[in-house]
Amino acid sequence: MKAKQIFTAKYNHDLVNKECTYCFEVIYPENKIVVDYKDTEDLFLISITHTTTGKEINIDGAGFKTVNKVDKKQFLSGNEEANMEGYVVKFMNGIKLRVKYKFNAYVEQHKGKKVSIETIKRNMRRMESVNLTNIPDECYDEVKNIQIEMENEVECKRKKIENEYQSIMKKSNNERDVIEAIKQSKFRSILFAIHGNKPYEMLLWKLL
Repeated sequence: MKAKQIFTAKYNHDLVNKECTYCFEVIYPENKIVVDYKDTEDLFLISITHTTTGKEINIDGAGFKTVNKVDKKQFLSGNEEANMEGYVVKFMNGIKLRVKYKFNAYVEQHKGKKVSIETIKRNMRRMESVNLTNIPDECYDEVKNIQIEMENEVECKRKKIENEYQSIMKKSNNERDVIEAIKQSKFRSILFAIHGNKPYEMLLWKLL
């Protein structure tokens, strides 16, 4: 169940002030990254901001579940709780700033959840989708950038090879001459596919 579905199923839309922007974190079993929330399936309110003025509104009593709060003494103690991600530190001196503080155990487990560049490339060479099921949100941009880079590289190779085929065809319409010219190219498998009007997308990806 996605965030919108959880919201629709569990909360009355009348609770929402349309003049404000709400920040939630969605928790559901299928979205487990490191911390195991078991069967919890809910939205937790992080903040409410008045959209026009930028003023932050107190979330207590807003009608939604919120995260547990700890005092400064508990935070500075350095004690880490099991099966927890860490803290979000909110500055109270007029600065509109929140900082994530991750527990060491979470960071270590988190490292093992990242998709390696080679895994992404291997999947894309096979024209398979990259599995992001257990990948932290903050890794999505990195994965997306790698995908875009590879797609651009494939597109460049496509244009280069198609231009080479056009050049071969311009030199001669004789089938024997065309075949011989294709045989001399390092991209002959793709050129033969083009010449035979066969699919060659997979062959392009294998070049990477």
